[in-house]
Amino acid sequence: MRAIIYTSLLLFSALSIASKDVLTFKSSKDEARYYQLIEQLRCPKCLNQSIADSNAGISEDLRNIVYEKINQGHSNEAIKQFLKQRYGDFILYQPEVGGANLILWFGPVIVMLIVATVVVMRLRKKASGAGKGELTDEQQKQVEQLLKQSGRHPSVTTDKNEDKGSPL
Repeated sequence: MRAIIYTSLLLFSALSIASKDVLTFKSSKDEARYYQLIEQLRCPKCLNQSIADSNAGISEDLRNIVYEKINQGHSNEAIKQFLKQRYGDFILYQPEVGGANLILWFGPVIVMLIVATVVVMRLRKKASGAGKGELTDEQQKQVEQLLKQSGRHPSVTTDKNEDKGSPL
């Protein structure tokens, strides 16, 4: 009984492998272009897989479209533009530089430059302001006079502290 089950499983697995489409190209150059293109195109359903890696139905359709376009003699750019018109920039793993994509391409660099500029400006301000916190001799004398007048200078003792006495 086990032999029949194993034989049937082996037969069905062989049939599933045999059902894959065999693609024939005019030249090995076209075949290389095909495999290169399907690695560069993203599956719209899987989001983070190329159409070469995806088993989704739409990926199979897209692979067939790429195959047909290559056999019809279309260039890589023409095929990419055709798919881009249908699925937008998302279909390309490396979208073109331009338009709204400029923010995506150069935004991180601009943000890093702004952050670096702010950090440098703060460090320079902090370094130049370090000596400004000290008082001149004249200012120190004025502070001491004000403290003596208010009775808070350490050299001035008040009788209030001495009159309290001990609690016993």
